[in-house]
Amino acid sequence: MISKFLTNPNLCKKCGGKCCKRSGCDYLPRDFKEMSILCLKGRIDEGEISIRSSLKIHDDPIMPIINPVLHLCARGVDRPIVDLFRQKSTCSLLTEKGCKYTFGRRPSGGVLLIPDEAGCYSLISDEIVFKLWLEHQAVLQKLVEYYSDNTFAKVIRSHIALLEQDVSEALKLVQDPEQLDESDRNAFKMLFWLKKGCLEIEF
Repeated sequence: MISKFLTNPNLCKKCGGKCCKRSGCDYLPRDFKEMSILCLKGRIDEGEISIRSSLKIHDDPIMPIINPVLHLCARGVDRPIVDLFRQKSTCSLLTEKGCKYTFGRRPSGGVLLIPDEAGCYSLISDEIVFKLWLEHQAVLQKLVEYYSDNTFAKVIRSHIALLEQDVSEALKLVQDPEQLDESDRNAFKMLFWLKKGCLEIEF
């Protein structure tokens, strides 16, 4: 079985699932029967998937252009369906015995994450993940609007405000942003780019 080449239960047990405690695994489009609103809504309504957003940055020296790239991932504990930019969220699939899903049912992001003593690594790059999801942005935007009962632009704006709140709370506990933990540093960087760049969305 291919799973024995991609997993290391003993190492993961020793680690305790640090990656799973940071966030749920990303799905890829191939994880779904079809990328239709009806199919994706059916899976999302099962309660274990969130709509998230990463940032694709076109680093123009005058005005960086920021593209939110929507994707699906395993939902965090007590997190909402539309959970665009917030960082800290232990995966709701994590149990005391590991992932509640069998290897074959896990999101591709989890399947392709290789356990290693020196640090886990993925067999697929962020750039490839971006490309795979880019052609499905229209469908995901409609789902964001459906679950939020608002326009996509207004949802983006409200979630930036939530991210800013998270970063502000984290910064109160440290003297220097470099002292933030990895999750909070990622949130800080994301907020920096969202504030610095020009979003390709009409507000």
